[in-house]
Amino acid sequence: MRRTEGSQRLYTRSQVRQLTFIQGSMQTGASAAWGRVFFLYGPGEAPGRLVPQLVRAGLAGRPFALRYPDQVRDYMHVADAGAALAALLGSDVRGPVNIASGDGVSLAHVAAEVGNCLGAPVVLGPRAPGTDLVPSIVADVSRLRHEVGFAPHYTLTEGLRDTVSWWRVHNDPVLT
Repeated sequence: MRRTEGSQRLYTRSQVRQLTFIQGSMQTGASAAWGRVFFLYGPGEAPGRLVPQLVRAGLAGRPFALRYPDQVRDYMHVADAGAALAALLGSDVRGPVNIASGDGVSLAHVAAEVGNCLGAPVVLGPRAPGTDLVPSIVADVSRLRHEVGFAPHYTLTEGLRDTVSWWRVHNDPVLT
């Protein structure tokens, strides 16, 4: 699903409501933490998402039209996200905590890394037209690192290698 300006406002409003709810709960004495998950990738990811699309295009040898190659996002392997959420639940930390790597990478870099994992570059086709509403989203992970005490296990390259391996086995176009 493509985010429009209206859907972005709805997303922002829902985030504000969630924060308000958690802060209200904490004022009543309840212990509440909110793991704010950023951009995940990994084995089993829906085929329509960016990383699987890049992998599948590379495996098929077809070009992939990357609309915003300079867009920067904060990607985290799904196994690290699960471990981070478990660490947050096991901690005494309260309030919002960003679940992310804290490292911003361009989408062009993600495509290049996928190509490295495949052993052949992912050919980027012509850019589709569009306006990039949010050129960079990188999480502040200081609470995750210092208060929860969590750091990701997977580097981007290791995580993409794991993901590419999974897609090599599960890339049946009839099933995906």
